[in-house]
Amino acid sequence: MASLFRALALVLAFFAAQAAAQSWPQKPVKVVVGNAPGSLSDIISRQMFAVAGQSLGQTFIIDNRAGAGGSMAADVVAKSSPDGYTVLFGTDGIMAINPFVYTKLGYDPLRDFASVSLLAKLPYVLIVSPTLGVKTIDEFVALAKSKPGMITYSSGGNGHATHLEMELLARKAGIQLVHVPYKGTAPAVQAAVAGEVMANMVGLGVAVPQINSGKVTALLIGGPREKDFMPRVPDLGAKYPDALYISWLGLFVPATTPKPVIDRLHGAVVKSLEASDVKLRLSELGMASIGSSPAELDRELRDNIAVTRELVKSLGLKLD
Repeated sequence: MASLFRALALVLAFFAAQAAAQSWPQKPVKVVVGNAPGSLSDIISRQMFAVAGQSLGQTFIIDNRAGAGGSMAADVVAKSSPDGYTVLFGTDGIMAINPFVYTKLGYDPLRDFASVSLLAKLPYVLIVSPTLGVKTIDEFVALAKSKPGMITYSSGGNGHATHLEMELLARKAGIQLVHVPYKGTAPAVQAAVAGEVMANMVGLGVAVPQINSGKVTALLIGGPREKDFMPRVPDLGAKYPDALYISWLGLFVPATTPKPVIDRLHGAVVKSLEASDVKLRLSELGMASIGSSPAELDRELRDNIAVTRELVKSLGLKLD
């Protein structure tokens, strides 16, 4: 009899949880962002979740947890209650790079999270200082081969996506460059503008003002970009297809979050990505919005992990 009551209690608890999930959200939802206020992820998340909040009738609160490449943010979400009220605005850096550059990571991207939706893929651009005297990628590669280990490039930091993107390109192009890490992408771009370094690989949206003003020269664009966005700059994937590393933004929740909650969150996110003001903001940054299925984001994450694992291992890169 006791076992019957236990079984009945479990069944009732299950249906109670499902009912609560169907009525989600009943209070504000916290979106944890692994970057500081004013960053690309912060700007996009605030605009996107303002729209999502309107469709669900609840407030989405942006919680910036910068530090350790976004690991602090992911750790908070991984250890939170799987009820849909704490979600992660994730990036390829947080989910696919950090597991291989930090030895004491507090989360496992595949075990501790469930995918909700891919939000956008980030096109990035190879820029060089005009003082380098090159205007095409072929000229850049030829110069680098003639001066191995003499051309410097900046990145957003050791292990940052911009670091790995440049290293992957250098290997496929058969050139040797000198890495100069900075604390963030903005100072890394400024270093190229000021001539402190000769080259930089960075998110396209960050570099557009400097490219348009002629302060730097764009040689290649990698990843998907809006149609007719800088059409004269060639695609990295066409020139070096094996060097194409795709950065992305995606939404995740704790692993055991009920499916009805994930479905409602997914629907609101996809709807927000279709809003005209969100699309405009993304297009200004050279990005196109992507409202994917959870399975598509999961595949993107696993593909990134496979590429990153080998690249980080070959670089011998550890950050702790």
